[in-house]
Amino acid sequence: MKFILNAYFMDGRGKSTVAFMLGICTALLWTRMYRRNVEVDDKSVLFWIHTESCKKANPEESSTQISGSERIYKVDWTKADAIKNSIRILCYINTIPKTHYLRATHIKEVWAKQCTDYLFMSSAYDKDLPTVNLNLSVPESRMHLWSKMRAILRYVYRFRDDYDYFLKADDDTFVLLENLRYSLLNYNPDEPIMTGYPFNHILPESHMSGGAGYVLSRGALKVLVEKAIDRHPGCPMYDQDLEDVKVSQCAHVVGVKLEHVVDRHTTIPHFKDEEICNFYCNEYRFQWENFDVLFSRLRDYNQGIAPHRFNATNPFVRQTLDLSSVSLVSAHYMFPERLYMVKFLIYYLRPVGIVYSF
Repeated sequence: MKFILNAYFMDGRGKSTVAFMLGICTALLWTRMYRRNVEVDDKSVLFWIHTESCKKANPEESSTQISGSERIYKVDWTKADAIKNSIRILCYINTIPKTHYLRATHIKEVWAKQCTDYLFMSSAYDKDLPTVNLNLSVPESRMHLWSKMRAILRYVYRFRDDYDYFLKADDDTFVLLENLRYSLLNYNPDEPIMTGYPFNHILPESHMSGGAGYVLSRGALKVLVEKAIDRHPGCPMYDQDLEDVKVSQCAHVVGVKLEHVVDRHTTIPHFKDEEICNFYCNEYRFQWENFDVLFSRLRDYNQGIAPHRFNATNPFVRQTLDLSSVSLVSAHYMFPERLYMVKFLIYYLRPVGIVYSF
């Protein structure tokens, strides 16, 4: 660990040396351990094959002995695949021309392909993503986000009957589609509902964070476009930023219900104190911040900076490790290198001896 930390602060030559050494170590490791898919009847089962270095593993582990020195371990994706086939989600991801290759292409590689279908919404066509050119009448900028979002919603409305839910995300959002589908299992897509991470500091009835991503049911999308966007006096038509505030405001005036998806408890207070909410709302499955911010609270606690924030009598934080939902759906401000790192940690890193019961 000390070596890694020292390497972080090295100059360019030092970092190159470290990178070369890590490359050599990685190559040697992969000559000893490799992964491949095995042809089986159940296509939803992923198999990992380890060479002789893993031969002395616990014989009670769920595994199958093959070819003498190899042991095969499996991860069963049956449940995730069943949910995926039953809940159809169209992901529409907001991006701009200058971040097509800086951000959007990495969203495509890391999580967008887990959507039933996905669209990258931009003001310029890009065949590699590909993008939808919205042919905007205003410049691509933050101050014109509401005009762009209205155009996006009108475009997505074309597919209203082809999907159950519609996920809006940015090109710096990370989404776990498996957990999103699981979170939507008990909802009816034909009911007008919207879910995400709620803020309470602008609208009295709250609004869903755009950066964390928010979900519109089929029923919500229909009523938004048919009765609210450019139609209802309570739905703003003036050009401005804060598209997440505006779309939530429009949803409210036509009866869309904002659902809170939260872990461990059936209800969560309607916080007026934003500082308190930012801390105690960590059990929301959608998160408007990145993992650094979520887990910095544990660092502050261990350093004695803010021990008062961990109140054992508060039902929403039971211990210092309750810093995030175990069924997290999304996080924001996740730039490319973090996307790949988090994907690896979630899908591929498996500590020996830990069994997940859900």
